[in-house]
Amino acid sequence: MIQKRRPDSTWTGLCAFACCFVIAMFEGFDIQLVGVAGAQLAGHFGFAPNILGLMFSASLLGLFLGALLGGRCEARWGAARVLTASMCAFGAMTVATAFAWDGFSLIGFRLCTGVGLGAAMPNLILVVTRTAPETWRRTLTTLLWAGTPIGGILVAQCGAAGLSWRTMFAIGGLLPMLCAPIVMALITDHPSRPPARCAAQVDDACPTIAAPSRWVMVAAGTCFFCTLLALYTLLNWLPILLRDLGLTPAEAAQGAAIFNSGGLAGALLLGVLLRFLRPAHLLPFIYAAFVIALLLLALPSSSSGARLVAVGTCGLAVIGGQYALYGVVGTLYPVHSRTRGVTMAVASGRLGALIGPLLAGLVLQVGLGSQLALLSLAPIAIIAGLASYVMTHPLSVKRKPTE
Repeated sequence: MIQKRRPDSTWTGLCAFACCFVIAMFEGFDIQLVGVAGAQLAGHFGFAPNILGLMFSASLLGLFLGALLGGRCEARWGAARVLTASMCAFGAMTVATAFAWDGFSLIGFRLCTGVGLGAAMPNLILVVTRTAPETWRRTLTTLLWAGTPIGGILVAQCGAAGLSWRTMFAIGGLLPMLCAPIVMALITDHPSRPPARCAAQVDDACPTIAAPSRWVMVAAGTCFFCTLLALYTLLNWLPILLRDLGLTPAEAAQGAAIFNSGGLAGALLLGVLLRFLRPAHLLPFIYAAFVIALLLLALPSSSSGARLVAVGTCGLAVIGGQYALYGVVGTLYPVHSRTRGVTMAVASGRLGALIGPLLAGLVLQVGLGSQLALLSLAPIAIIAGLASYVMTHPLSVKRKPTE
């Protein structure tokens, strides 16, 4: 029997969605911040490309560890408390980064910042998945992540305005710390507990597909890993890669804004399309568009305008594709195993995010060039597209007979 939603459930869901959207915006600001400030940091501390890649990967290692930690903490204390603590943690460490005195302190602060950011990510998905209506669950969980490119656009504009890296880190840390008490007051959530009924039975209050097969879970991990490897390579290295390809510093900074603008458009577009189209039909097409955009971006004959168009397409495909994955992954698992499934998928993605910028730094360090660094992402995108089909295909064939 399907339980009726309480009269105040709509207001609760709207408050939860709004709070999670703002947190996603703060995350986007902080994640993109290190890429926008990368050139200033390299000049200030004298970092070589491989050391700069290590700095990028320090925060991404924290994201991986935080994603594993966040799911475990949610099961004990609830998502609202974990989100509040995460905001305070990554806000405080971002402010501390503004006072870094050498490369070691900078890497240490970025590692701790990543732990806070990583712990927040799976809990954002869980909160919106639990509070959204069933028919709008994939759409709202996808639209949630439109906040991330908005944050990226804001920090790109800060970089284009010429703000110093210390000022940008201070802004990126103080805002989430000031908003943390509001989030705690507005999000009502409880620790997840496994149901007493049989593990194979799905909670009637939240109908979903049957438990996925092992192949589906492997495909989900592979898709998240490859997608975030490509995404975080571009988030961290894009301004530097664009300058190496011949764009001016101002055009490269605007390229970061265009990349995030494309991601915002992708989040909105895919969020709507997921309401009407099957993910197994939509996601492979998005990854194909990403491959084409990468090839256009890396072509030596491409003009600056064509490269900026390709950058926007890359943002639409890889950022929008990532958010679509977040919107879908929560519906792959029954209620009793959702926290574990979402946590493992997000952690797999964070592992890819850790490896990507580090590999790009090594490619540039040995002199292989920006074009090869971009072209190397094409086969990774193809693997992600194939994995997305395997991951999402059961959504069209294994639903409960009553749906």
